[in-house]
Amino acid sequence: KVLRHTEGDALTSVTATLLAEARVLASVTSPHVVAIHDVGGDDDGIWMVLEWIDGMDLERWVRQTPAPHWREVM
Repeated sequence: KVLRHTEGDALTSVTATLLAEARVLASVTSPHVVAIHDVGGDDDGIWMVLEWIDGMDLERWVRQTPAPHWREVM
């Protein structure tokens, strides 16, 4: 995942905050949370290396019929 700056922007406080939050989230270990393996930033923006999860994307899962039981969602 890459969050790019708009042309000519420097590292803003918002970008710095997102980068700091991504670094904190990288320390979370749970079977229910996608692992963040690495985060970084440069003049082009910030990036995160996320765990690859094989399977159906969220949009397709939400649209499936019948709708998932609320306990599956929670």
